[in-house]
Amino acid sequence: MVLVAMQAADQLAKEGIKIDVVDLRTIRPMDVDAITTSVKKTNRAVVLEEGWEICGIGAQIVDYIQRDCFDHLDAPVIRVHQADTPMPYAKALERAAKPDLPKTIAAVKKVMYIEA
Repeated sequence: MVLVAMQAADQLAKEGIKIDVVDLRTIRPMDVDAITTSVKKTNRAVVLEEGWEICGIGAQIVDYIQRDCFDHLDAPVIRVHQADTPMPYAKALERAAKPDLPKTIAAVKKVMYIEA
């Protein structure tokens, strides 16, 4: 998902929107300092993950953000994740179920109160 996040950053930069991308290369140990530094800098967070919403690593990241950065948030944390369905075999359905560039850009604009 880091490639999707970087593509979103590039496209949003063309619109004058600068975002931080934190690439968590590992989840254990998780670089909580990098997460909190970014949230304190931007006052917002969008968590992008390829997994499901329930019990995903994104839920743990949001937990860290809520506990460690709550007073710094200017908007609720938004998660972009896989659709809550079994992963389909058909390539077109698989693409529809996974997070992608348009969903990520929409989430960033929503957290910034640019679009609903």
